Amino acid sequence: MTALSKIQSAGFVLALVNGKLNVTPTKAALTDTQRIFIKSNKSEIIKQLSVAQIQQNIREAIEERAAIMEFDGGLHRADADVAAAKSMRVYCYRVTDKPKSLLTANMPDKTLDDAKEILRNKYGGRLISVEPMSAMAANTTKH
Repeated sequence: MTALSKIQSAGFVLALVNGKLNVTPTKAALTDTQRIFIKSNKSEIIKQLSVAQIQQNIREAIEERAAIMEFDGGLHRADADVAAAKSMRVYCYRVTDKPKSLLTANMPDKTLDDAKEILRNKYGGRLISVEPMSAMAANTTKH
């Protein structure tokens, strides 16, 4: 059981609000033991919430692209879902302003080289790294 799921199963809702961990009790207030647990596992919980948010953003982007393919492109919804998922490319990157933050960019049909060029044009020398989401997610979700 992950730290996030453990505290959620105790009846708390956790979210990242402006990069900070927000804990909302749904049943009762946090106990001292739970506060200590959250503080000692804060970085792991934040990583898990960040990855979950990235995955949600990807799902929403794929659904939006599939809807466009269905309504504007005339594809059947099942075909549009498959085509949207196949075309979606998500890249993780870091910039000097926030070197510890994992930023993501949804770039349908763009190669890694395309993504690097687009992000270099946007951030210039502030760009630290760009990697495909799958490689970066594997590095950030290890326990």
